Amino acid sequence: MPEVEIELKRVYPVDIDRVFEAWTDPGVMSSWFYVGDRWTAEVENDLRVGGTYRISMHTDGGETLVCHGIYREVARPHRLAFTWNSHLHSGSLVTIELRPVAEGTELTLTHTGLPTEELRTAHYHGWIGCLANFERVVGRDFGPA
Repeated sequence: MPEVEIELKRVYPVDIDRVFEAWTDPGVMSSWFYVGDRWTAEVENDLRVGGTYRISMHTDGGETLVCHGIYREVARPHRLAFTWNSHLHSGSLVTIELRPVAEGTELTLTHTGLPTEELRTAHYHGWIGCLANFERVVGRDFGPA
């Protein structure tokens, strides 16, 4: 069965270091790495190749959804790759690629290793929600850029 892939591109009006920090600092990640706009999250990570991360997303209905994995690549500030495991599916790979553009930073998110269209659709909607929250947070003052 062929692998189903997600690819999303966004441009943020901030510099590349700020975008990379928002994807790697647990305190900042906790402020956006969840699907619903009224959800919350707790994030732990060991940002190094072979290090782990864990994201506990708390829904507005009281449910907790956990995603976790291992960092496969950490190339500050241009690339981040990590395995993705959740209650829906285990063993897929998420890659974040960042590049400076005239408007700020272009982010390309690729999620591979999803074996069905149903999983692709579920993860696609999850990433859309997370990136909407990310957009609201990345422009805020969360520390040195």
